[in-house]
Amino acid sequence: MKNFNIWSTGYRITGNDGTAHFHGTQIANSFQEACDKFFSNKNNDKRGDYDSQRLTFWGCSLHDNEKDARIPFG
Repeated sequence: MKNFNIWSTGYRITGNDGTAHFHGTQIANSFQEACDKFFSNKNNDKRGDYDSQRLTFWGCSLHDNEKDARIPFG
C-alpha cells in the first residue's frame, strides 16, 4: 500500500479558468484504486463528478503529482 496524492489539472472554458487543484491523499495499491476510494467516500461531496473510467474530475485529468497536473493550464 502506498499513500497517493490526488491532483486535477486546471481548466479553461467559456471565459472561466482555474489552475491545478489538490484534492487530498489516499492509501491504496494503485493510483486508480486511490481515486476510486477517495471519490467514493460518502463524506466527499465531489464524488458525483468523478469518472473512474477516464480518471477525471469535472472533465479534468487526475494526476498523482502537482507538476503533471499543472502542465496544461498552470
